[in-house]
Amino acid sequence: MDSLRDIEERMISFLHGQDHVTPLDGHVPQPDGVKIADYLFFHRQAVVELKTLKIDPKDKILDGAKSLMESDDFPLIFGDYDLETAMKNTPGGEEHLNKIFSSATRMVEGVLRNAKQQIASSKRLLSLDPDTPGIALILNDTIESIPAARLA
Repeated sequence: MDSLRDIEERMISFLHGQDHVTPLDGHVPQPDGVKIADYLFFHRQAVVELKTLKIDPKDKILDGAKSLMESDDFPLIFGDYDLETAMKNTPGGEEHLNKIFSSATRMVEGVLRNAKQQIASSKRLLSLDPDTPGIALILNDTIESIPAARLA
C-alpha cells in the first residue's frame, strides 16, 4: 500500500511515529506573517524543515544544452547516452555544464533559502538557543535530471 503514497506522506507518517519528534507547523500558535519550521527533533535539540522537490528541471537543462548539442563539437551519439558525460568531452563543455546546472539548481537554492528562514524564525519564536542546529530535510523521488553531486 505504501507505494501508492508519495514520499512526503510516507516521511510524515514515519516522523509522527517517532517519540523524539515534535510537530510544529499547524501545532504551535504563531504570529501572522511568521513562518515556522515543521518539526523539533531529539526533544528540542534540532529544528527541522521538511521540503519535497517536485518539479524536474529536465527541460531547462536540455534547453541550456541545445546550442552545444547542435554544434559540430558535440559527439555523434547513437542510442542512449549521459548528457553530462557527452558534454564534458566537448571544448568548453565543463563550463557550459556548470552554467546549465547552476541555472537548473536555483530552484533547490530557493528551497534551502526558505528552509533556512523558517528554521531561524522558529528558533526566535520558540526562544531556542540560536546555536540550536537546523536541518533542512529535502525529499526527492521524482527529479532525476540533476545528479546528486551537482546538488551538493
